[in-house]
Amino acid sequence: MDESFLKKEIVPAADLESAISLGFQSTMEYLQSGVLRESIKTELLKLNTSSSPSDSTSPEEIVYKKPEVNALAGYFMVPIWHAAKAWLEKNNGKLRRYGKKNKIIIEDVAESSGKFTDQYHLLSYLYKSSLETLHIQVDEYGRDMKSALQRLKDEGVSPTDWPTEIKNAVRYQTILPLSDFRQENFAGKPSVHIKSGFLAAQLVSWAMLASIPVEYEKTFGKSISQDDLKEYIAKGKTLSLYLASLHVQLLAILLKELFVQKDPNDKSKTDRIPLLKNVTLKTNGRFPFDVNADVLKRIATQWADIAINESRTGCPAIIARDGQQNLVSVLYDWNTELAQKYYFPFFKFNTRGN
Repeated sequence: MDESFLKKEIVPAADLESAISLGFQSTMEYLQSGVLRESIKTELLKLNTSSSPSDSTSPEEIVYKKPEVNALAGYFMVPIWHAAKAWLEKNNGKLRRYGKKNKIIIEDVAESSGKFTDQYHLLSYLYKSSLETLHIQVDEYGRDMKSALQRLKDEGVSPTDWPTEIKNAVRYQTILPLSDFRQENFAGKPSVHIKSGFLAAQLVSWAMLASIPVEYEKTFGKSISQDDLKEYIAKGKTLSLYLASLHVQLLAILLKELFVQKDPNDKSKTDRIPLLKNVTLKTNGRFPFDVNADVLKRIATQWADIAINESRTGCPAIIARDGQQNLVSVLYDWNTELAQKYYFPFFKFNTRGN
């Protein structure tokens, strides 16, 4: 565990200029804006370390626990990412995945990527392996936390003297089932909730990156140049930050409507890949893609059906920090590096410019 992280507080995201300029606040700014009652804001900003959190199931308490749960997810995503990053640095050029009977398999990415003859299977491999590398780290971290908590109990250490990280883990596990997050998605388990945060970040990143050369060729009838690719990668990061700052229920609708396609080469039509649909390439502006008008209407209709009085939370990765950046930015940069090495070379770049 990263001991230095135990003393850190969650701080607001600092690199959301794009979202803020469009009138959207980052999640933590929203939480500090006076919309929530003062006691909840205090809990979120300092992280409640009580050993006996309230277990009230009143409608009000259930609603107000949601943003705290989201903040705690962001809190724990940081040491998990730090551990994953340390593993990646030690095992350069490799990723991990679960095999049969949950046996962990370590693969050389260059060797594995070279086996694929079409972009869809290559994309599916890179997305799933990078995601499972993070999910394995979540599982390992969870086991470490469980062992540490049991050791404290066996040694008779008073809960008031437990490390902050352990107190927050207990708090998280206690209030997640009591929050208004969708139980069918998270089963009341912190590990499942944290994995969903990494999944959203990975899905958005890979769909954004993978779609750039595809949609560019559809629009201009030629391969993308390296200069244009660099420009659209930067725009994709801006859009990813914007999406991560939205209400998590709206983000779920967008993921369903825009971010997953069926692999056209999969005859069973069951394999889903992170590739944008219902969009067209934008030739100017801050974002790389436009959403088709009819799909925008469908999204608006679905959003209108959701109770707007739910407490607003974005992706937990937007409030998780790694140095001066939030994890949405950090993971997007990591996936960009993987795409530059293994995915983009699949396409023939236009070396003559535009």
